[in-house]
This record gives sequence, C-alpha cells and structure tokens, in this order.
Amino acid sequence: MKAISLLVFIVISLTACYAQLNFPNAVNAPDVPNFAPNPRLIAAGSLIIPMDPNLQVLVPGSGKMSVLPYGVVIRSLYDNVTVSWAIKTGKALSGVDFTANTGRSNWAALAAAGDTAANTNWGGWGAKQTTAYSGGPFIIPAQYVPKVLRAWAAWRANPGAYLKTVAADVYNTVQVHVLLEATTIDIRHNIYTHPFIGVSNLAGNAPTQTAMMGCIYKGATRKCPQTGGYGAGAIFSGGNAGCRAFTPNDHAGLDWGTHYDTYDCPEDVASLTAATCLSTFSEPHWQWETRTGPSYISAVRQFVTSGANFFAQCASISSYETYASAGSDGTFMSNHGVISLYSDSGINNDDALSQNTVTNYADLPVNQYIGQMSSNMWGAVTDFYNRFPNGDATPAGFQGSSGQPVDSAYNNFKPDAFPLVTNIFDSKNDRYTRGRNIYVASGAKYNPNLQLGSNVWYLGGHQWVNLATPGAENNRRFFFNAILVPASRPASCGFNFCEPGTSCDPRNPCETCVCDASGTGFRYTPIAACCLSNGDCTADCTQCNTNSHTCQLVPGCCAANINCTGDCQSCQNTNSAGVGTCAGTPGCCTADAQCTTTSQCIHCVNQECVRTLAPACCDAAADCTGLCMTCNSSNICGRIQPLSDCCITNFDCGGDACLACNPNTRTCYKVPGCCNNKVDCGTSACVECNTTTHGCYNKEDCCTTDGQCGACQRCDLTTNKCAASLDPSCCVTNEDCGVCRRCVVGGGGAKTCLNIPDCCIASGDCSTCQYCSNSTCVGVEGCCRYDSDCNGCDICSNFTCVTNYDLNCCTTNDDCEMARQEMMMNPNATIPGCDLICNFDYNPNKDVNNTGICQSVCSSPKNWTGLIVGLAAGVPLGLLLLAAIAAGLIAFLLWKRDAITGALLNKGTEPGSNAMTNPTFDNPVTVGTSAL
Repeated sequence: MKAISLLVFIVISLTACYAQLNFPNAVNAPDVPNFAPNPRLIAAGSLIIPMDPNLQVLVPGSGKMSVLPYGVVIRSLYDNVTVSWAIKTGKALSGVDFTANTGRSNWAALAAAGDTAANTNWGGWGAKQTTAYSGGPFIIPAQYVPKVLRAWAAWRANPGAYLKTVAADVYNTVQVHVLLEATTIDIRHNIYTHPFIGVSNLAGNAPTQTAMMGCIYKGATRKCPQTGGYGAGAIFSGGNAGCRAFTPNDHAGLDWGTHYDTYDCPEDVASLTAATCLSTFSEPHWQWETRTGPSYISAVRQFVTSGANFFAQCASISSYETYASAGSDGTFMSNHGVISLYSDSGINNDDALSQNTVTNYADLPVNQYIGQMSSNMWGAVTDFYNRFPNGDATPAGFQGSSGQPVDSAYNNFKPDAFPLVTNIFDSKNDRYTRGRNIYVASGAKYNPNLQLGSNVWYLGGHQWVNLATPGAENNRRFFFNAILVPASRPASCGFNFCEPGTSCDPRNPCETCVCDASGTGFRYTPIAACCLSNGDCTADCTQCNTNSHTCQLVPGCCAANINCTGDCQSCQNTNSAGVGTCAGTPGCCTADAQCTTTSQCIHCVNQECVRTLAPACCDAAADCTGLCMTCNSSNICGRIQPLSDCCITNFDCGGDACLACNPNTRTCYKVPGCCNNKVDCGTSACVECNTTTHGCYNKEDCCTTDGQCGACQRCDLTTNKCAASLDPSCCVTNEDCGVCRRCVVGGGGAKTCLNIPDCCIASGDCSTCQYCSNSTCVGVEGCCRYDSDCNGCDICSNFTCVTNYDLNCCTTNDDCEMARQEMMMNPNATIPGCDLICNFDYNPNKDVNNTGICQSVCSSPKNWTGLIVGLAAGVPLGLLLLAAIAAGLIAFLLWKRDAITGALLNKGTEPGSNAMTNPTFDNPVTVGTSAL
C-alpha cells in the first residue's frame, strides 16, 4: 500500500507540471487549461440537470450513472434551447461546481405539465434544499424554460416524430432541479449549436460509440467504391423495433441520421473537408493502412484545422499520431509519436479491474465526471506513452528504470497539447515503459487561433459495455463530454441557433457574432486589422500580437519599405529579400551614454563621439601629467589643492619663512630652529626670536634658574636677573666671611661662612670671665661664674670667689662645731654634709636630738665630717667650743674680704655698665689676696 501511495505521489508530481503551462499559442479558449473564470448571475427559475451520480438516474443493476441526461441536453439543443455548462475553474476532480438552494423534480413530471410548470410556485417542487452540484451540471436559463418544457411535452406526446428509435418514456427518470434563488455560477460554455457526430466504421467498431448514443438504423449495406468491400450494415435488424429493444437507461436515446451518422467507407473519411457539416468526427478504431492512411490523415487534419473537433480511440491513436509523424502532416500532440500499449501485452492484465489513474486539469469540459477513469477498457491500445527522439530505443544515460527523474523532453507534448488522464500503475512498470509517463487520455488545441473547436482528444480502449469495470462509466462520460464541446462550423451547416438580434460567441477573437433574423444561424463579421497568426500580417517586419490581435512591427526589424526610425539607426544584416534588423550605425551616437560608460571626457557631438576639452579633460589623476596635478570634480586637470598638500617650491607652503618644500616627498616641512615669533622658540623667558634672521637667541644677563648665576647669587624670577643671595652665610673665599670666620664647603658643595672656634674681635665675643686678646678669648684670673669655679667652701659672688660662712659647709672637723652647736639649740635642724654620730661611751641607741651629747663628724672636706671625726678622736668639748668661736671670726673676715674684692672689681667701669653681669676684661686687673 505504501508503494502504491508513493507511486501516486511520483506520477502526480510528474504530471502536475503541465498545470503550469501557459499555452502561448492558444487564445483564451474554454477547452484548454487555465481558462479564466466566467462567473454569471443565474436567475431563479432556471432548470438544473445534475451530473452527479448521487443526484441523477442510474443504470439499473449497476449502481452507475446513466448517460440519459446527455440525451436530454442534446435533444434540447436541437429544439434551439440554449444550455449553459457550469464548471468551476480550477476545481479538483469531483470538486463542487456550485452550491444553491433548489427544488427537485424529474423529466416525466415536467414533460407532463408542459410550459405550465414554469408558472407554478417553485415551492411545489418539494422542500427547498441546499445542494452542492458536481460533475459539470447543465443549466437551462430561466428565459428558455417555457420553451424547453413545451419541447419536452412534445417529445412525450409524439415520440414517433421526435424520439423515433427510442421509447417515449426513455427520459422519465432523468432528474431535473429548479434554482429557487438567483445564484452566481461559473459558466464554461453557453451552448447554442446542434452537435452532429460522425462516427467512422472503417474497422467495424462504430457500434462501440453508437450503441451508447442510441442505435444504428440503416437500410441495406452499400458497396465501398475505393476498397471494393462493403461498409457495415445495420447492427439490429427489424428497424425501429430493434433499436427500442436496446438496453434501457444504458444509452442517450439519440437517433441515427438526426444526431449522428456513420462513415462506412474509406472514401467517406477521405471526403472530410473544412466545409463538412460535422461538429465532431470520431474514430473508434482504425489500423494504419499504407495505401489509404495518408489521405485519411490529411482530410481529418484539414477538417480539424477549420474548427471541427476530432475524437480518436484505441488503435486510431497510433495511426493518427505515430504513423502520421513519418509524413509531411506531422502529429497532433506528441513531438516524436507515441508507443502504444495493448491489452494482450500483459502490462494491463494485472490491473484490468483497477482504477489506477490520475486526472489532470479536472476543470476541463471533457473531464467532468465523478471519481477516476478506468485504466483499462480493453482494446488494441488501452494507453500509450511518448516516443523518444530516436524511436523507442532508450537514450544513453536514461535512468528511468532506476528511479531517477525522467528527462521531461521525452514526455512533453507539443505546446498546445496536454495530458488528461495518466495511468499510474503502468507508469511504474519499467519492463515496458522504463519509467516514462503512461497516458490513458490526452488533448490538444490543434488550431490555437480559434476560440471554439479544433480540439483533438485521444482515449485508450473502447469496450465500454461492461460497467462492472471500476471507472468505466467515466470513460463513457469522457466521450459524451467531448461531443458536447462546441465547434466552429460554417453557417451553411445550420447548426447554430440563437434569439434573433442577440449576440453570440464568435468563432475567434477577430470577428463579432450576431444571431441572424431567423434565429437559426449566426452572422460573423470580421474585425478590421485583426490578426490570429503571423500569417495574417502581410507587411514586412510585422507579426501578430496574440494578446491584442493586432499586427505590430517586429522590434529591430527593417526592410526596404520600412525605414529604421531614430537617429543613428540603419538597416543591417539584410537577407536576400532585403529584410534585416535595425541597429545603431557604428561610430554614430545620439547621446553621451552611447559613446562610453566610463569616460567623462568623451561626448556625443554632431552624432560623433569625440574627446572634449582635450588635453585638459580627465577621468582620473593618471590622465594628468606634471608635478602635483590631479583630476578635479569638473574632470579638468589642475594643481592639487591646497598647494601645500603637494608643493613644488617653498612658496607653495604658504609664504611661511619657516616652511620649506621637500623635493622628494613634495610635502611642506618646518625648518628646524626657525622662528617667526617668540612662541616658536619655546617657553623660556630668556629666549627670543630674531624676526630678521628668524633664529632663536638667548638674552644677555637673563636667567631662569639660580644655576645660571654666579656663586652666592640667585635668579630673581621677577626680573630674570641675577641678584645677591639671600643667605648671609654664603661665601666664596675667607675674605667674604670677615674676622673669626672662614669659608667652608658644606653639604651639596655650597660654601658657607662658619665661626672660627675661640676667635674673637672684642671681649664681647668671649664668654663671661674671658676677654679678647689677639683674637683669642683669655680667662680673667680669679673670676668665676659658678661656685664650682671656687676652691673649698668658697662661693662665687659677683664673679669673685668669697668665703662661705654657711654652717652647711666645712673643710675641717673644726668647721662642724658651729653646726653642732646650732643643732643643740635646734634639735630638729638638718645639717647637710655633717653626720652626727654617738660617742661610744654612751648608749648608741639614745636619741641624740634629745640629749645633745652626740658629736658631729665632717664627712668630707666640703661638709662637717672632719669636725665629727675630731670629736670622735676625743677632742675635749671645751676645745671644740673655742674652735667654733675662732671659726666664726674667720667667717666674718672672709665675708669682709669679699666685699672689698667686689669693690675693687667694680673700679674703673663705665657709669651704668653692668659689670657684674657681663664683666669686661679689656684691661684685666689681677684679683687675689695681694690686691686686697
């Protein structure tokens, strides 16, 4: 099942490409693919003849739709009733053509009521139903309904006059609906012609088609002059009775001689011309015969070219398509003929009862049926495929058998031909077809200039009696659809009918059509200056525009009587007939663009391309010569601007005395050291620009740092001049320092004046107790500054050592006596320097401060220790007392001496001087005991 699905997809893909064909040679004809939609508003009261098996009469016992509705349509046309064929453009197979609200009835009821039915309330036709119609239903417009109902009533009342070979009640069960509301419907054809069918009986197979139409009623057989044989006689003997005995509901109920005719002899077929009054000629089965074949094909080709339709089946496909390609007539559809497949070849046996077909262009009139067509209706040729260019031999590199895509060049039809039904089962059978598309049916518009007619159809097989074959009823419907397609036939045939004075469909775009006064024919009027093909355009260098149907000049074509228009145009490459092409004269121009697309210096002047403004004109810098030249926006050579961007002399640098031109690089550069102002010389305050020499120089006596000045100088930045150093100690030599100072190199290499130790200029330069002598401070004898400068218990008083009468000081033990006595009088007194010790004769623990018997000992020459030691040595107390008195006297004398000394020291000093605070010794005086 998967394999079959994949196969269906592949074949659909291969054949779908035909749906994109534009049919460039055909007019917008209703019977070829891609016909434009034609929506029309159909009035309420119009009759509908459904063509869907679910809505129409069936063949008893088969479950398949009968072809009787086709008989009703054809007979109605013969009663000059216009019938509209509703087909929705672009629909899929079995797709809906339109949906409408309708009532339902049948032919018997309407025929019995006659035209009174047209005046009946349409609601009486049964309940209103919304119905979808498919299969290409036929519509009788409301204005023709009374007329058709009268015709149907006449058939029923007088079948001998109207139905002839069929029973009066043959159409009773045909379903007829009525449109209850006006509805817009896509109309493919408005048919107002009598279809008259010619069926070839050369191979005795006419009954395969005539049996479906009605039956053949013919008197005695006749001898065919060309072959010497006899044509086919009547199928049924017994005249009308035999026809009426034919299976009911399995034919259209048409009459031989009225609706169709048979062509029994070869000369009958060969007699077909453009004037033959047949709408369609059908060839059920004809095997190629060398002696008569070419004349048959030539006659049929002439017949079809005039606007008639042609239907071929079974072996006729090979005869008209393959064998014809060997002659001058060529083929109807294929590029190189076809290869026929036969029912007894084995290729069809395994799908004889299957329905392995795909319908292409389901919106074409011939493809109006429900469901797929049968792929095998049995016969000599059931389907076919296109022949390779070199016959049936497989071209080198052809990969169809391995599943590769088939080269479309070997499957394509002619530009106005197209596949209609594809056999997807046989298309996969590589044994016979090598992967090529196999067709059951195909079609073509042989004369693409005609809007109506000139259609050719091929259909494989012709054994349609067995309706048990799936899809067989659709093969039969394909035939009836074909014979209903309108053709273009001569007015003398009397096929056309219309309402007098109304317009009708023209046979082609180059004529108008008006119904004649009698209403039985059309009057066609050619449109002036209209063309259908290039042959209609007689003037040189003209061709037919198939869209506007006007003759137009072929672009670029020229001839002797048609001059080339426009400047610089001349007729060139003419052939022997003087026809050529208009082209530009070499070297001639009408605009600058014709001269060159790159240069701005070449212009068209007097139809000649010349270089302008030469040699100054340029397109690029390379076109310009000389130093510093370029091509400017005006395409003129000139100096590069500004001149400083490319210099030749120093002047190009702008007249700046400090700018010069580098002859190597052609660039301006600044001359080193050159200046125009002080700014060019830097920021130093001591550098100026000489505007005459344009050189920078240093100003005299100018400084910016101390380092630029001499020793012991600094740079005054307010004046940029060197000034004396603010440091008084700065020096260069010892002379800079003065007396008692010398110049010494210090840290950082700077020289500083430092004092010479112990050097003086005056006594004020010396310390206390010193005076200046020969620049040297010398000490004053006997002068003191501190007590430590004096001997023993002497103290310094007014820079003179004097005797200390303080009890605290002692030099001998005797000096402690007074202290001891003081202690005895004031036991709480403390005598520093004298230690009081206990006499060993007394109790050592006794508090001496209470008894007063303890003795003092001078601990050192500066204290009272000696006295205490003496006491300890046992000096009598009385002697100690005496000693104390003597000591007091000595102290008094010493004090007196100090006073005298002080007076001597102050002698000779300037009044008001502070000799005691800062004594001078410029005139030293010897101070001592001798001076007292």
